Amino acid sequence: MAKKTWAERSTGQKALIIGAWGLIGLFVYGQVMRDDGSQDASEAAAVAAAGPVACGDQELAWRAPMRAKDYVRDALISPSSAKFQNDETYLMPSNDAFCIYTVTGAVDAANRFGVMIRHDYAAKVQYSRTDDAWSPVEVAVAEP
Repeated sequence: MAKKTWAERSTGQKALIIGAWGLIGLFVYGQVMRDDGSQDASEAAAVAAAGPVACGDQELAWRAPMRAKDYVRDALISPSSAKFQNDETYLMPSNDAFCIYTVTGAVDAANRFGVMIRHDYAAKVQYSRTDDAWSPVEVAVAEP
């Protein structure tokens, strides 16, 4: 079977070839232009000079449930079986050094017989603005 020249190809084949090359081009462009998140020394100094992150910061509100779930897993009999449902996060009034979040929700986890049981949980976690570290304040997992 001989290769077809461009003129011999159908309109559909031409569109497919052009579309494929366009997608490849977009992918390569995206990889080249992607910001890798690295900072030069001046950017790092500017971040450090800005001081600690505010308690209402979107990044902290996103990380709080993740940290709370880690502490809830630690309280379960079978942490690897945990499947979290319907979590809600609340920012509590706090002082200058700490940001305190309460995360509530439900978790399905295996009991000691391997049966999946739904537990309600509430976890209060705090973020230390001075140490840039998370720690549990209180973790409660209700038995069904």
